[in-house]
Amino acid sequence: MLNFNVDHVDFLCFHQLVQLWTLGHGSYHLVFDYLRQAWSEYFELISDVALATTHSQVSFLGAVKSFTHVWVSKRRYGAGEYTCGISARYAYIDTRVPVLVDYIFQVSMTHGSNEHTLAFAVVCKFRTDASMSRMDFPWSLW
Repeated sequence: MLNFNVDHVDFLCFHQLVQLWTLGHGSYHLVFDYLRQAWSEYFELISDVALATTHSQVSFLGAVKSFTHVWVSKRRYGAGEYTCGISARYAYIDTRVPVLVDYIFQVSMTHGSNEHTLAFAVVCKFRTDASMSRMDFPWSLW
């Protein structure tokens, strides 16, 4: 996951509301685990099939806002799963690890009177084939 600081992200005025279950590939569990860890100090996030037993538990139904692209500090990042985002789908995480951006999501949850919002991207690290030498790609030097 590539986490965006919401204060530095310029979102498009339009987005799609996506149910993570429809994306397949374990998308719901990937996002759920990430959100549960990120919001663990505020409340306990539980899956949509579990019943809340305390007031500190919030159920995650899997609905997220999906964007074709966003602007972060005047840099455009696009989601490779959308035609409009293909040209800007490459990024770096940890300053040197190249990744392919698959989706860009924003999730908001309300707990009590507080609203918590996270913006992040689902990414896939580049992989090399065993038949290719390590020197074939610039990132292999790092």
